[in-house]
Amino acid sequence: MQTSLSDLKLRVLHEVSQVIGQALNLDHSLDRILAVLSETLSFKRGTVTLVDAKTGHLTIRASHGLTDEERARGVYRLGKGVTGRIFRTARPFVVPDVRREPLFLNKTGARRIEKGRLAFLGVPIALQGTAIGVLSADRLFGDEVSYEEDVRFLTILAALMAQLVSLNRQVEAREQGLIRQNLSLKAELSERYQNFFIVGGSSAMAEVQQLIEKVAPTRATVLLLGESGTGKTLVARILHELSSRKSFPFTKVNCASVPENLLESELFGLEKGAFTGATAAKPGRFEDADGGTIFLDEIGAEDLAPYLVPGSAADPALAEAEGACSSLRDLERRQVVAALDRNRWNQSRAARELGITLRQIGYKIKKFGLEDAVAEGRARSTAGPAG
Repeated sequence: MQTSLSDLKLRVLHEVSQVIGQALNLDHSLDRILAVLSETLSFKRGTVTLVDAKTGHLTIRASHGLTDEERARGVYRLGKGVTGRIFRTARPFVVPDVRREPLFLNKTGARRIEKGRLAFLGVPIALQGTAIGVLSADRLFGDEVSYEEDVRFLTILAALMAQLVSLNRQVEAREQGLIRQNLSLKAELSERYQNFFIVGGSSAMAEVQQLIEKVAPTRATVLLLGESGTGKTLVARILHELSSRKSFPFTKVNCASVPENLLESELFGLEKGAFTGATAAKPGRFEDADGGTIFLDEIGAEDLAPYLVPGSAADPALAEAEGACSSLRDLERRQVVAALDRNRWNQSRAARELGITLRQIGYKIKKFGLEDAVAEGRARSTAGPAG
């Protein structure tokens, strides 16, 4: 019996060492260790409780054999109950029969259906002599197995778990340090190199710089026009880095490289079964850029509505407003005219689109001297196409 039990414990230690060697996620690794403990040595309801930094209470971080509801109930104040006592004293504790132990709180409610004698074992998880949590488990004992032997084995496992927790904390601290360092370097580069490597002293470059600084803090959609190689991608990247979205993805989509019949699914994704061969859901590029910035590169004219392109107004009444904007007043006038044209010169619908009241759009029509343009537009809309 002793030889067989020793072999099983060696197997557990071997499997646990493999879990720790491949550990990337603390909770998953702890769950796997408890599963190995249960499957190999018949320990039941293994739990790892660690101190919650926010509440200061011991909470179940990993478990095996508990339901989600039972696990959620496993919250212990420091020093309360058996688990709290183990943590406070940093010493193992054995309850030979949980039915006869007043300190046993049964907070999870998982031990009400057991029959016969049920023993509970708990050992501290300690780093440098200080308890950071508790490893505990139940077992239906036979007389051939001593409590001391199992406590000794759980203590070894708890020491391995402590190193796993320590490693995880070191990795988290290093990641946070790298994040802070990255943000600091970005800020330093931005200040030293005029907002991310825009170099130039001409009035045109100064105007671009000013526009970037105005637009970056907003959620406005930005249209960048220019020949290939003029720096549209650079400007888009700077807009992203100077915005509140900088900690989220910057996603670039080369629209010219995507076939027209696949562009919609590329941008918006698709659901499983949307067409033959769609065996799994596929997120779109907009979903990939959630919270950040998406840059649609290589959009052609012809892909834009006429009112967005200077000098290509579809209606003579828009020609003046479609010219180059030299001031905010010109830009505002252009937007009002474009909204009216899209809504067949109906002021109520245009006002709703712009997010203003009917009275406000009436004031803007008067402010920009658009009364004649509105009258002509409404007349054309009412008359309809010539027969």
